[in-house]
Amino acid sequence: MGDYIIKPAGSLPESYAFITVSDDNKANRLILRFGKIFDKIVGVGYEYYYYDVKNQTSLYWSPENFESHSIWADWEIVNDADVTANIGGRLGYIPTDEFILREFYGVTSVKLADSFTIQGRLTFSTTAQSGEGYTSTSLGLSAFWGF
Repeated sequence: MGDYIIKPAGSLPESYAFITVSDDNKANRLILRFGKIFDKIVGVGYEYYYYDVKNQTSLYWSPENFESHSIWADWEIVNDADVTANIGGRLGYIPTDEFILREFYGVTSVKLADSFTIQGRLTFSTTAQSGEGYTSTSLGLSAFWGF
């Protein structure tokens, strides 16, 4: 993963993953984002997502040359020493499925002590996999303890 900030306020966060699975399958995932950051709290831009799995299987999602194109936005609504909160999302298109994807998220982080932080994330999305569209909601809660 990497994030390159271009002055005066551009952003190029990138992510690549090479994935190996216990059944000797392999995959590549690439996420490229190009965007602009306004007033250090709002970002908007374009995202290209690509995912390819060597051997397709019915055991898990294993697409061949899956890609999507999206516009994204992120807004940092709270940023102080003990609390941060962000909301954001993306609206995009999956050409192979002729599907409009949508995603909205909120994430907050609360520092309860010098070395203890709790983070929560709630995501609502609609996307398509293997020709089928679906809607999902996810909630995650994490705790971080550092020394």
